Amino acid sequence: MSRLRLGPFAMERNDSLIREVRAILRSPLFQRSPSLTRILEYLLSRDLAGDGNPTQYDIAREALGKAEDFNETVDSSVRVQISRLRKALSDYYLTHQPLDGLYVHIRVGEYRLRTARIEIAYPDIASAQNHTASIGEAPTAAPEQSEDADKAEEQEPPAPVAAKGAEPQAEGEAVEKIRSQQPVMAGVAIASLLAVIMLVVGMPAPSEGLRSANAVRQSSSVPYVSLEVGATSGAQNGPAPGNLSDRVERQARELLLKSMVSRLADENSGHRPNYELTITITQGQAGSFGASLILTDSSKKIVSERSILPRMAESELVEAVIDEITSIVSPAGYIVRHIGSEIDGEPLTDFECFVLFESERAQANQRLSMLDRCIDAYPSGEFTPYLRIRKAFAQAQQRVVSGDLPNKDNPEWRTVSAVLDENPDNPYANTLAAKLLIARQQCEEAAPYASSAFSRGRTYPALELAVTVDAYGCTGLEEFRKFWGERIARVAMSNPEPHKLLKTYILLGAVISEQPDIVSSIRDPFSLSDANDPSGQFNLSLKAALSGEATRGDILEIEKTLPAYLFNSATRELFMSRVKHINSLQRRPELAL
Repeated sequence: MSRLRLGPFAMERNDSLIREVRAILRSPLFQRSPSLTRILEYLLSRDLAGDGNPTQYDIAREALGKAEDFNETVDSSVRVQISRLRKALSDYYLTHQPLDGLYVHIRVGEYRLRTARIEIAYPDIASAQNHTASIGEAPTAAPEQSEDADKAEEQEPPAPVAAKGAEPQAEGEAVEKIRSQQPVMAGVAIASLLAVIMLVVGMPAPSEGLRSANAVRQSSSVPYVSLEVGATSGAQNGPAPGNLSDRVERQARELLLKSMVSRLADENSGHRPNYELTITITQGQAGSFGASLILTDSSKKIVSERSILPRMAESELVEAVIDEITSIVSPAGYIVRHIGSEIDGEPLTDFECFVLFESERAQANQRLSMLDRCIDAYPSGEFTPYLRIRKAFAQAQQRVVSGDLPNKDNPEWRTVSAVLDENPDNPYANTLAAKLLIARQQCEEAAPYASSAFSRGRTYPALELAVTVDAYGCTGLEEFRKFWGERIARVAMSNPEPHKLLKTYILLGAVISEQPDIVSSIRDPFSLSDANDPSGQFNLSLKAALSGEATRGDILEIEKTLPAYLFNSATRELFMSRVKHINSLQRRPELAL
């Protein structure tokens, strides 16, 4: 109703703001930054609702999905993100003109959107534009801020130092970039116009980085997933209790928000979902419960359909549903596999690079070269740190396989350190850091990194097992092996259709925890196509050992490949003794070596 009382000027201003924010969100700068996108969308929705001055707590809870106990005095994440958003908007306007002449900006010390002429919104950019004819002269000083503005800016932590190749961090530096590169920017504009003309007349545009000259598809970005949780009952049973549905929905929302390959599409996101996840709880006999999970794409085609028989208690069902959702939203889960199957040709974004590697679609002999091309093409991409760690992991594998022992002077450790400096919570970097330290029996030093990696273990089961299995050789940690064995069994049971890497770590875990029976939970785990690459051959040899059918050739294959997965030599010795023992116990007499 409040919208109806708006005057003509307010309605025109709202329409202009919507158009401008939509244009900003379509830019690559925001396409590769989910957190900034969510905050900008949220600030727009608050402005349009006539309540455009949210608090830090509002932004934390409603835009960033923080817990109810969020405390801005100890958690500066909102101030940091708003500072990043200011810079991102400034960077956007370095190369874009507003559609209706007014620039979107956020004043220092505020958390609301404003529109103004460039002289008010971005005086530094306006100053630079007014002096484009004087390239190379001394920079013009920015207008002085008020004392209150200075104090407000001081309350915000400084933005992280950019990695090599990233955009400048300060507006003044950005302005200098404009002033020193006017001819370059003009050339870029001409090249862009040429590309548009070529596209219109049907000619291929010149390729740039990884962008294929033949690529005409719309590039992929992190998809939105809508969630619907309901309940049905059997003929003689009442409906499932409401608190059970609420618990399932709450846990499901948390996983969708935590996943790096999906975003939650709800009333706050303002986005149409790319996928829909429907969870239906069913009730069996004597208070037991089950569930079905159906994931569909935007065309209503089923991507994944999972069922849990109604034989579980409430707490067990919640855990089982979480495990099933994990198989959907993990980096190599059903969503990534589905997106990967739609990518034809070279990746067009850093996210597509990530998808191709996680979905195991890149050919084995192309992976490292494509990693390099992706890293070079998208140096500041949101997913590029993960690609850098993938490359560092491959380097570490090669080092261990060759008999070398990783240390902190190696390039892979320097890469890990650089990524963790930028993002201490990066699960890939924490996983590799833990494995590199475990390789040197520095297990206590590895523990904090392992803990950080495990904090998101629900959505990264392969990373969790990569550390857990390697830690079996750590001296003094033998008491934890029972707990690790239980976790390995849980991961195996909750991932009946694992991707190839997770399959490998489940097999490794089954051997080293002496639980060969857990492999039976994997549906159709092996096929002849597994023998087409080294990792598949390794899996087949492990499977043969677990069933007592391993030949001498299989044992040699395992010994040769094992260092690529287990960096700790004591773990490898323990593993080989156990794999030979299991193979001999399971062996049929006619297959005796």
